[in-house]
Amino acid sequence: MNNYHIYCFDITINDWHLLDTLPKSPSCDLMPAFGKYFTITPEGTLNDRHVISPDSIRIYNLPEFIEKFNEFRLFLLL
Repeated sequence: MNNYHIYCFDITINDWHLLDTLPKSPSCDLMPAFGKYFTITPEGTLNDRHVISPDSIRIYNLPEFIEKFNEFRLFLLL
């Protein structure tokens, strides 16, 4: 089950550009905002949320989050 998220303030200033290459949900806004999280949707796109499920796993660095993102997209292709 895909349930990973990253808090927007865990993303360093130098890493924000790494999100540009990820496929995004139509409503996804990459602007950092207090209390915002980025999640992987069941369709394999990036989405921003202010509320996440309590069983969601927080990832504290963007490279690891992108790795999980790519693993999930590969799973969807299979």
